[in-house]
Amino acid sequence: MLQGHFISATLDENSVSETDTFHYWKELRGYTAPLFFIVSGLVFNFLLLKTQALPLFENQRLRKGLKRVFLLFIAGYLLQFNFANISYYLNGNPGVHIFSFHVLQSIGAGLLLLIVLFVVFIKLLRVPWYIIYPLTLVCWLYLSGVVSTTEGYIPANAPELIQNSIKGPNSVFPVFPWSAYLLYGAFLGALFRQLHTRVRFALIPVVLLPILGIFLFLSGELLQYLQALTGLREIVYELYALKVMFQLTVVILFLLYLEKVLASTQTLLLIGKNTLTIYILHSLVLYGAITGTGIITFYRNTLTGWQAIVGALLFISFFAVLTVLQHKSEKPWLKLR
Repeated sequence: MLQGHFISATLDENSVSETDTFHYWKELRGYTAPLFFIVSGLVFNFLLLKTQALPLFENQRLRKGLKRVFLLFIAGYLLQFNFANISYYLNGNPGVHIFSFHVLQSIGAGLLLLIVLFVVFIKLLRVPWYIIYPLTLVCWLYLSGVVSTTEGYIPANAPELIQNSIKGPNSVFPVFPWSAYLLYGAFLGALFRQLHTRVRFALIPVVLLPILGIFLFLSGELLQYLQALTGLREIVYELYALKVMFQLTVVILFLLYLEKVLASTQTLLLIGKNTLTIYILHSLVLYGAITGTGIITFYRNTLTGWQAIVGALLFISFFAVLTVLQHKSEKPWLKLR
């Protein structure tokens, strides 16, 4: 995320030839957001389902989840406020971006969806996880097709703040289709939870990949059936999303194999535990969120390829050092967990 955002914000693409390396970088950068959503759903649901036996009102993990949802929404909208535009705000003009539905709000909405599924269907109605998550995922992908082919904003007469979460003038990461990646991550989290106590770790990919391959194939078949039944549209994006989900699953399983190596690298573990803090700080430093002044104020799309690469490495190093220093501090000055 850090290198992708830095390079895309500062690189002058006219100074870079369209080489295979640059092409692959642009392709891989497109996987960053889906991976972010999938891992968020995986970790959240893995931990939440561990508390399934607890009564709802005694479930601390559930309470932490609701607090995280609230924090994500507040932080997301706060980062879109900009003191450089204060005169516009005072004149009653909020600007085009302040009500945008961006990545933090979208993840918050996705986590809220997982909480509702957990409380209503798993806890109260006792629906098995292997039914509710796949079924909800297929429905979500199908509804994403409905939303994308519907003319105008949705809901039609709702405030822009609400419209942007589904289909509005500034829907950057709308819940349709982005919550589908979070739902898939939730399915993975539930599957990991079932397998990790029943199957030797080395066998997990051998068991998991065929299961997921069959599941995603059947999901695609079901989506095609629904499309043929309704005549709604070609479901190109939805099938692309399923392909991305499977590819990223392979990446996640590969990282699990590197767990012992990663676990020995304290800095990587600290960064992994502070992703929200790092996201907020990188928005301030790179994009000038809230303050109106950031790196792009001076270097927006002006760097050559090598300059952008070196800058990205320094950018990553800065946050790595900052994370370690905060961890060693007796009183961490900023920690959003």
